[in-house]
Amino acid sequence: FAIVAVLARREGVFGKRTLLFGACAVLLFVANILSFSKIAWAAMPLMVMLIALIGFKGRKRYAVVGAIVAFSVLFGTSEEVRLRFGADKRTINDRYDIWAGNIAMVKEHPVFGVGWHRNSELMAAYHKRIGGYAHFESHAHNNLLDQVATTGVVGLAGFLWLNAVLL
Repeated sequence: FAIVAVLARREGVFGKRTLLFGACAVLLFVANILSFSKIAWAAMPLMVMLIALIGFKGRKRYAVVGAIVAFSVLFGTSEEVRLRFGADKRTINDRYDIWAGNIAMVKEHPVFGVGWHRNSELMAAYHKRIGGYAHFESHAHNNLLDQVATTGVVGLAGFLWLNAVLL
């Protein structure tokens, strides 16, 4: 979206590269929406709106902001959004259950973990052992906890080092 904003300013809204990158940006936007990630659902429209406010002026800015607001209102009233964000969803409780299972893995295997990304397949067994119930079997939904559960403190140290180097 940032590239589209720059190209639209340099080459016009209907330039070949602007339209190509715009189509790619829309495709990636739709792919994120279809991921059913609540954070993506909230972050994507906000990111596009921020880029529009910073990158465009005049009618282009108003057109993009208006389109995002209209999309957000229409999408926000959909049944899928109500189901996903509704109070009857136990998503935070599901996370607590997943975290409890991963913490149990860390306690049993603190040095080298349970194996690279094996926490998903071991989740049901750990929940039986700790007396909980895993509503879904998944990775830890927390990067630090996922690393320490699957690769132990040795892997966590490597993960933190890699992130520091990349930063």
